[in-house]
Amino acid sequence: GLTLDATSTLAEVLESRRARMATMRRVVDQLTEAELDRVCRRRHADPYPDQEYVVRRCLKVVLREEVEHHRYAVRDLLGASGDSR
Repeated sequence: GLTLDATSTLAEVLESRRARMATMRRVVDQLTEAELDRVCRRRHADPYPDQEYVVRRCLKVVLREEVEHHRYAVRDLLGASGDSR
């Protein structure tokens, strides 16, 4: 779960981020075409129905989310630092 009152330092956040990126790189490096085309089931989570997904599609969702988070950070967070409003 989330700790809403967490007060992590930038160094702690970046360390966690680097660890997650390393995990993702290891996973992607080990994927074969067959593994990318493997069908898997989502674990049951109310209220979402059980459904099957292709690994390739799941990976695309994760990568698309990464791109959108990066776009937000560059546009809204970094861009705001030079904003004179």
